[in-house]
Amino acid sequence: MTDLGTLPGGTVSSATGINPGGQIVGSSESSGGPVLGVLWDRGEITATLNPVGTGCCATPEDINPAGEIVGASDLERELEVATLWSRR
Repeated sequence: MTDLGTLPGGTVSSATGINPGGQIVGSSESSGGPVLGVLWDRGEITATLNPVGTGCCATPEDINPAGEIVGASDLERELEVATLWSRR
């Protein structure tokens, strides 16, 4: 078992998906702020997955072998939309 940690100042995180390359997606509380989506690679947070709009939160659910991440993010208050995060 491995503790993946949180964003700086956060106390809670959760993992929701892993790809064959070992990249993991999930969410982490940030310092006094919202819950943000995160990407762990080799046991360290390597990217923050921000919401697509002005909302506060992002919730990644899964990651494929190409590193594309799917989930949901707040577009604005109380309006959540399906989201694809990709490095392309």
